[in-house]
Amino acid sequence: MFHFDRVSKQYSDQPHVTDAPPILSDLSLHIPAHQFVCVLGPSGCGKTTLLNLAAGFIQPSQGRITFARQPINGPSPHRGVVFQDATLFPWLNVLGNVLFGLRHNGYSKNEAKKQAELALQQVGMQQHAKDWPAMLSGGMRQRVAIARILALKPQALLMDEPFSALDANSREHLQDTLLELWQREQHTVLYITHSVEEAAYLADRVLIFGPAPHNLHTDMVIDMPRPRLRSSMAIQKLTKQLREQLNQLPCCLKPCHRGEN
Repeated sequence: MFHFDRVSKQYSDQPHVTDAPPILSDLSLHIPAHQFVCVLGPSGCGKTTLLNLAAGFIQPSQGRITFARQPINGPSPHRGVVFQDATLFPWLNVLGNVLFGLRHNGYSKNEAKKQAELALQQVGMQQHAKDWPAMLSGGMRQRVAIARILALKPQALLMDEPFSALDANSREHLQDTLLELWQREQHTVLYITHSVEEAAYLADRVLIFGPAPHNLHTDMVIDMPRPRLRSSMAIQKLTKQLREQLNQLPCCLKPCHRGEN
């Protein structure tokens, strides 16, 4: 589904500066369709850059990225992005927020309403369709943000620490909701997180990133049946293994760029 071929990315605030250190360096990576991939690593090591490249928000300095064998030249509704903060339009109610992207992408009024209502039902927010964002909890706002993306029927979900700002109970409920959606709809998921426990619970595969020039430190396939129990010995063992891999990494000493983490 996603293919990164010797991809490098360096940032510079001054266009004439060509020797800025890369945040990603010579990265080659393949993510097949329907896989749930979590990315772990210290701040500043290229995790969000990876997601922004996959989303088409930025372009690589070198190398090539494809999605479904087509070059990524910009954003696309086929690659839905969910951010840490649910940036809903405060002047639109819940249904209006989900309708906005559908209407912008050319859906008719009736089809857009049908798709929006289905997406809200998928995330358990159908009873709040007429509520305003200010009336919602953080977890509810994030459910609406996910519904807004699901309504567009993306092939891939790109998620940048989507539940990190929530309380533990809301976070676990949304993790379970996401897993149910993924198993039913068979999206490809690229999920950025700082939580080892979250990666162990969610992922088919965990990528651990470190500083350039060797960004991809660990590529671990998680061969564990689902559903998983957070308190199980298997999850605890996996969490310990992931922490040991993280502890082998040097700190990313480069300054962060444009919200990179």
